[in-house]
Amino acid sequence: MVILDGPETLTSEDQHSCEENVLAFFKHVWLSGAQAEICLQREAHLAWLKRGFTSLPPNFAGLDASRPWFVFWIAHAMEVLGDFDDHWAPKVASFLSHCQDPTGGFAGGPSQLPHLAPTYAAVSALMVAGTEEAYQVVDRAAMYDFLMRMKSPEGGFKMHDEGETDMRGCYCAIAVASMLHILTDELMEGIPEYICRCQTWEGGIAGEEGLEAHGGYSYCGLATLCIAGKADALDLHGFLKWAVHKQMTHEGGFQGRANKLVDSCYSFWQGAIFPLLHEAFRQGGSEKVPLPKDHCWFAPEPLQMYLLLACQHPAGGLRDKPNKSADFYHTCYALSGMAVSQYDVSNHTPLLGDLGNLLERTDIYYNVLLEKAERKCTFFEALPPLAVPGREGVGAVRWRQHVASLSAVEVEASPPHQAATGGYGGTASPSARDQTM
Repeated sequence: MVILDGPETLTSEDQHSCEENVLAFFKHVWLSGAQAEICLQREAHLAWLKRGFTSLPPNFAGLDASRPWFVFWIAHAMEVLGDFDDHWAPKVASFLSHCQDPTGGFAGGPSQLPHLAPTYAAVSALMVAGTEEAYQVVDRAAMYDFLMRMKSPEGGFKMHDEGETDMRGCYCAIAVASMLHILTDELMEGIPEYICRCQTWEGGIAGEEGLEAHGGYSYCGLATLCIAGKADALDLHGFLKWAVHKQMTHEGGFQGRANKLVDSCYSFWQGAIFPLLHEAFRQGGSEKVPLPKDHCWFAPEPLQMYLLLACQHPAGGLRDKPNKSADFYHTCYALSGMAVSQYDVSNHTPLLGDLGNLLERTDIYYNVLLEKAERKCTFFEALPPLAVPGREGVGAVRWRQHVASLSAVEVEASPPHQAATGGYGGTASPSARDQTM
């Protein structure tokens, strides 16, 4: 709710208008008794995504340097919805093989220059494909050389040759290296110090030193250090204090910065910060911090309500906020954020609506399915070592081991055919979901 301590401004007027638009969707459901409308329109979204996978309209020509991103956004959205199958995997591998530069890294399209952003998108999309054919697309030795060439003397990474250095570069480089099991101390050198210099007085992380804390850059900086098991380099308490104030009290979704409007993409960029922080505190020694045992300091059901009621476009896809068009970027990250919110730290599912709204679990470090993050380990760990003996980030490995241990305890403690509970604010275990599929 807008509370003014001065005259109206454009910012306060926009906030008030946004709140009214979102609340109109909520009121329609609660006043009309149409709670059945709190439903994920899975088939509509999948049909819309598959059309985008096969062809894009001519007005997308200006985004020719972002083609690996479209592959990732669409493929990941489909896998989170539970419908990325073997039909798409060879198509993904074939196209992205043409985007790889002979000197290492991936470009925004065939015959373009390599760039860290499409490199992350391409490698993530190949992990989504999840086949040996897809994994074999990447020239890991050339990739390592490319990442080292992009390493900046300031401690971060340039986005491309003679390009800018910012927080995106850190995450793209380290996430790629970790997914491909080529992460080394040489790559990590200076990165914790660089990211710490970008943590602001607010507690979040800026894109560059001296700028404002921002949700996307905050995720990138925190996830980078969490992958490597070095998140304790940050002021995590200050980070948490900043993050908890970014969930909007009326809309339920997240804003990216102070005094900005709610935006569905921050469902992931901000929402995934909380389980990362929880895991960073846990790996750093939970005896130092009284960790909540069944949540991650944010409210998952209001977030899901915002996404399900205000952000689903009737023709398929998800949008930033009401009165906007659906697009692949917001569809990907809105669904990613909803998936994160549906799995708490005790391995139960805070689920709004019935079990049909439950998404597949995504890995909070890489934003590919948790199962895909585990699957690629079998392939890369069996390969002969490179000249530079790399590895996966220890923080990412420890989290997956912790999640697996929780699942094992849950299976051992649960009687066969245990009934699942659903509905508003209900919980259901992942094993219960498997029984209904």
